[in-house]
Amino acid sequence: MEPGGATLTRTHGVRFVTVTMPRVQGDTRWDAHGGLTNNPNEHARTVGQPIAALITDGGEQGALSPLAPPCAALDSRPMPAIWALSDLHLSTSGAKPMDVFGDHWGNHAGRMAESWDRLVADDDIVLTPGDFSWASKPAEAAGDFAWLGARPGHKIMVKGNHDYWWTGTHKRMAELLPPRTYALKKTAVSIHGVGFFGVRGGDFAALTRYGDTRTAEDIEAWLAREEHELKLSIAALDQADAAAGRARGQRICLFHYPPIPPGRTVSRFTPIIEAAGASFCIYGHLHGQELGPAKVEGTWNGVTYRCTSCDQVDFTPTLICRI
Repeated sequence: MEPGGATLTRTHGVRFVTVTMPRVQGDTRWDAHGGLTNNPNEHARTVGQPIAALITDGGEQGALSPLAPPCAALDSRPMPAIWALSDLHLSTSGAKPMDVFGDHWGNHAGRMAESWDRLVADDDIVLTPGDFSWASKPAEAAGDFAWLGARPGHKIMVKGNHDYWWTGTHKRMAELLPPRTYALKKTAVSIHGVGFFGVRGGDFAALTRYGDTRTAEDIEAWLAREEHELKLSIAALDQADAAAGRARGQRICLFHYPPIPPGRTVSRFTPIIEAAGASFCIYGHLHGQELGPAKVEGTWNGVTYRCTSCDQVDFTPTLICRI
């Protein structure tokens, strides 16, 4: 009886076990019309032994541990990861310290830098959907962009309601941003085969408790514009994929505002996000300890929604997925 074999390999982060079927008494087939007891037993034994050895060896090396990176013992190259950390509210100039909103904001820029540098690899991707800096003008954000440029990884952002520094043209934005940083507005980007699109979004109703005097018509006009810009961002990603000859791969959507109203699971945006093929929708905007139904998180129709405002994730990049 020839020995069987089993090997463990990894392709694009997926673990594969390949079993080599040996010749048993001159037969290499599992199907049989006779010897229906001995035939399967013999075949199972010949492939079961190498699989058992593989599990034993792989377990000892950590390659098959559910907590270990796939094939860690056989391939030590880390898979790129996608992280998210939103609403950084940087003010490296000291003009607007965030600890006025509570002691838990103390030295938040330093704490974010420490955790970011510790967790994020240079080829990873970090999503930061909005409210990046308190600066009012691009020049005032220079120190904040220097902070961002010193962090590892590719960075992707969308505009937040406090990003007053945001420039009006793609050319000026490209001149402002650090290397490997992308600001999405009616645009999209693809990195490591993952497509990213997004939009700012907006409130679904006036915040009257804060003195908000917008009418229902005002809200509708705002959301209609954001819906249009979301579709333009998706169209830009579709066009880029077509131009590069890429099939649609994994996609992730960025919003600043929650894309779903409080306490609900659908909105005018959700069918668009689903049809675009997103597996995640990452947003921010919300702060505080008692958010209640405003913090909409969960998975619906194949899309996982996550709020990653920095104070909601302990000022630490949160892992979205590995590629």
